[in-house]
Amino acid sequence: MTCGEPNAFGTPRAKLRVTIEDKTGCLSASMFGRCAETLLLMTSKQIMETESQGKKASFQYANKRLMNEDYIIQLRSNTYTYQGVSTTTYTVNSLHDSSHHLTKKPKESPTKDVGPSTDAAELPPAHKRHKTDSGPS
Repeated sequence: MTCGEPNAFGTPRAKLRVTIEDKTGCLSASMFGRCAETLLLMTSKQIMETESQGKKASFQYANKRLMNEDYIIQLRSNTYTYQGVSTTTYTVNSLHDSSHHLTKKPKESPTKDVGPSTDAAELPPAHKRHKTDSGPS
């Protein structure tokens, strides 16, 4: 895919679908960019390079590591209606371990800081459990 500009280049940005679960139930949400990198402990560039070498990036280690850990996750919801059907989607704004410390940064490339975002979200945090569904899409 190209924008038609001769000198244009893409910037890798991870997108990850996760299932967030607690005692009240579960929901699916999307994670993007640094938030997804923080969860996977890999940069978007590392994921892209792995897949470009013909290897499928495996995220089973993330499932194991995260399955029984508690996190504070801030979500943003978006509800839209199309042809009379309402749908709500969720996006993870921030991810913190249960002691309110940011989770570990992904392994950094020598030229760029890819640490987690610390932007404030609009919604108050809620304790959630999560597991990853799959790799970036």
